Amino acid sequence: MSIFQEYEQIRREMGENKYDSIETYLNSHPELLLSDILYKPEHYIEFDKWYNWKILNRTVRVNSIYETDFDDVRCDAVLSINKKPVANVIASYPADELNFRCNNDPNLAKEAVRTAILDDFDKYMDLPKISNCSKLMQEVYDDVCESDASMCHITNEDWDEFYKDRFTEKDVDNLKKEVKELGLQEVITFDEAEYKIVGWGDLETRFNDDRYLQNRELNDRSER
Repeated sequence: MSIFQEYEQIRREMGENKYDSIETYLNSHPELLLSDILYKPEHYIEFDKWYNWKILNRTVRVNSIYETDFDDVRCDAVLSINKKPVANVIASYPADELNFRCNNDPNLAKEAVRTAILDDFDKYMDLPKISNCSKLMQEVYDDVCESDASMCHITNEDWDEFYKDRFTEKDVDNLKKEVKELGLQEVITFDEAEYKIVGWGDLETRFNDDRYLQNRELNDRSER
């Protein structure tokens, strides 16, 4: 493959609008070449931030990054459009992908995560809002997010002691319907062995936690 064919392939993968905007970016950065943007992570990351901010009016604030027991790296992030927060998500990426994005440079890890989220911005905006869900769904979601193990196990005994005064069996039936409607069968399960409800680790990645976006700098998970 010639260099021109390679550039054309990158253009298709990146998208024409974004690729063509590189020329505008280079006009204000005469010290850089096209190859710097395409092949050097530190320069591509800066271009990507410029493109999302100046062209798309999108920004991502990375509150925290943490590794899990599921062979991935997760990030608590707030997404904004025109400086207005529109989503708070837990993003998940394979460690290998982030290492590739930052060329195995730990100093670029946070920016690599930010770039990945910006690339997937529309996907995160399509996530269901947790504020629209039932109170029991919110409770299970919060339990998963607040757990050190990123899991929630509710036994029948736990239900009687901690939940029964606030929720009914009808709430559980409605939660089961909600899980099915949202396609969450893999991350919330019911009636397995002694467990009435189990929220699995990936549940925290399935929602836009929009409850605390207004008048707030960081949410409770920002310390993770």
